[in-house]
Amino acid sequence: MDKVASQGQKVGLKPHRIPAGNFFKQTEKHVYDSLTKYDNVLAVFSIYDLYNFPCADSMEKMGYRERVISLKNYLKNKVNENYREKFFPHFAVHETEAWLYAYPECTKGMLGKTLPSDTPPEQINFGENTHPSKRLEEFFRTNNPTKKRYLKTTHGPKLFEKIIKDEKVDQIRKECEHFNQLVQDLLRLCR
Repeated sequence: MDKVASQGQKVGLKPHRIPAGNFFKQTEKHVYDSLTKYDNVLAVFSIYDLYNFPCADSMEKMGYRERVISLKNYLKNKVNENYREKFFPHFAVHETEAWLYAYPECTKGMLGKTLPSDTPPEQINFGENTHPSKRLEEFFRTNNPTKKRYLKTTHGPKLFEKIIKDEKVDQIRKECEHFNQLVQDLLRLCR
């Protein structure tokens, strides 16, 4: 997705998946490579799911806001100090699927029903059977006429496209503090 920034500069977003293995070393390498190999990269943004994030379990006694702050600082400090100001680590609390719960109608066209939204999206917890994608899997299993299971890489993008098409990004920003921080940083960079 490309946009033209106010100064006439082209701003683009390119997803990149950090491979398994030494996660923190891979993140550091990705930031370094992105900022040194390409002349036109202004910054590197990352979005991590807080659920199952390496070392997040060791912070079990912290609230999710404190975990996010601590992990953002930890990740920034893993990157060479010359590139830290251009690296913006962000977290989906607890998974990017939580953002879908801020617009429960996103599933209406696909399944004919809206998502249950009894809990604020970023407070859907870390439980093994209750984290956001697990809830979506259960919702799909019980409400999908074709009985196909929820697939993150198939259904997720379609549901997020629906949010954009229906112009509900601001609604998600209001309900999801950490999503809003991501959008604010992106907008600040574009100004």
